[in-house]
Amino acid sequence: MSNWLEGRVAARKAWTDKLHSIEVDAPGLAFTAGQFARLALPAPPGAKEPMIGRPYSFVNPPGAPRHEFYFAVVPDGPLSPRLAALAPGELLWLGLNANGFFCVGELL
Repeated sequence: MSNWLEGRVAARKAWTDKLHSIEVDAPGLAFTAGQFARLALPAPPGAKEPMIGRPYSFVNPPGAPRHEFYFAVVPDGPLSPRLAALAPGELLWLGLNANGFFCVGELL
């Protein structure tokens, strides 16, 4: 799992049955407003890849003590229902680097 940074769920909120947010303690992951992170959990046995990861936009401002992500649960999806079921203290993984160019610094 060297391509991933270990994080820990700090808090989770179900806004509705399909809309959730999750706060993650993951020191060492810096980003610029407008970027996204890849969140991941171990893949089920027999999967081609060891991790299932998807991109999620940061909700929190850069430099906040926790990273926050807001997401819609996709029924029967490989990741979002599992993220919605995580409890505080449980582990998840984030890509080593933030990605994306939807940032003020990228405007002409």
